[in-house]
Amino acid sequence: MSKSTAIAPFSDRRAFVVPHDNPDSSSPLDCVVTTQGEYTPTHIRVGVKCSDETLQLVWEERTRFPLLTLEQLKRARAGESSAVEVAA
Repeated sequence: MSKSTAIAPFSDRRAFVVPHDNPDSSSPLDCVVTTQGEYTPTHIRVGVKCSDETLQLVWEERTRFPLLTLEQLKRARAGESSAVEVAA
């Protein structure tokens, strides 16, 4: 019998909104990417080259993070990290 390593996607109840400024990453610097490791909370990585229009669209189309604000996305683009509660 194999051991299950699956975790509940919202078990931490928070997501971290962080700047994405690593040019060596596989993700472009002009996009927003979410990542989650097996035992880590979700990270919303905001590219430092994202336009205001991109951030507005991401914020309007979000489904998992109802308490995420447009201002948090803009602050992450500017280099500031924050935490946000996620949907149940």
